[in-house]
Amino acid sequence: MISEKFISRPVLAIVCSIMIVIGGVMAALYAPIDQYPLIIPPVLNINATFPGASSEAIANAVAAPIEDQIAGTEDMIYMQSASQNGSNSVSINVYFNVGTSLGIVEADTLNRSLTASNSYIPEQARAQGIRIRKMIPDLFQVIPFYSETGSPDPLYIANYVQRYIYPVIEQIHGVGFVNILGQRSYAIRIHVDPKKLAFYKIGIPEIIDKVRDQSSQYAIGQNAMPPTYGPEKSNFLITTTGYYTDVKQFENIVLRANLDGKNEVALVDADATEPPKLSLAGNAQIVKLKDVARVELDANNYNNYFHVHKRDEKTGEIKTFEAVS
Repeated sequence: MISEKFISRPVLAIVCSIMIVIGGVMAALYAPIDQYPLIIPPVLNINATFPGASSEAIANAVAAPIEDQIAGTEDMIYMQSASQNGSNSVSINVYFNVGTSLGIVEADTLNRSLTASNSYIPEQARAQGIRIRKMIPDLFQVIPFYSETGSPDPLYIANYVQRYIYPVIEQIHGVGFVNILGQRSYAIRIHVDPKKLAFYKIGIPEIIDKVRDQSSQYAIGQNAMPPTYGPEKSNFLITTTGYYTDVKQFENIVLRANLDGKNEVALVDADATEPPKLSLAGNAQIVKLKDVARVELDANNYNNYFHVHKRDEKTGEIKTFEAVS
């Protein structure tokens, strides 16, 4: 018997065992992943954002039209969508048969979700864009980023990850979807005072329009371009400030301007101990954004948190750090 030969020759048995182990390690390292059978259905993820809407409003106004159009896509098994209050977004996962090439069905899904359902989706959601990504539902790896000393703060770390690490990971071959948990991207947050808005009779849509109008990029053109004829001897490009990047620029956004100085009004606070103040430019009254709101540079949202619990090796104390992953 073969077993008797290995029993009576231990050196031969050891050599054969070593060769089998080496062969297995080499196969595990160099065997292409495509050789393994596909057992998980591929997924297309569709993500849409509807600022300020509840989960029910997002489901009815955004998710429902997209799902109606995607239903019937070739090789589709089923789909599921999820949204929650405060997230302002909906995520739709469309599952396909095992072995389906997502590159083929992606164009059809893109046409259905963007083109066919476009007329049924609110303007605010269309302005945010609809994103489609290929993904595998399995979680591959979670990498937390945090500071044990508190410097830099979580907001700085989140923006560093978003700006420098996130794009690099997405460019890795084979990575289909990267999600940042505890994201805290920099944003200008405007905290309005309802009493001051009511006093000045200013609505939220008016503030949005003024911010968009004054914090925007405009192409003005050039001076003394042909076929203009005149005494101009110099030609130069006319530029504007462009998008605002500083808190003070946003604070000085003009909401109302009474140029003739008539009907001037003062903001009266019942709890104030000082006389009311006016924002004046000569004889004209100017209501700026800082007169009705508090503007600050902060995180764009606080919808979710990600924490890391770590035990101190010396004291055994468990410490909790806010992290980004």
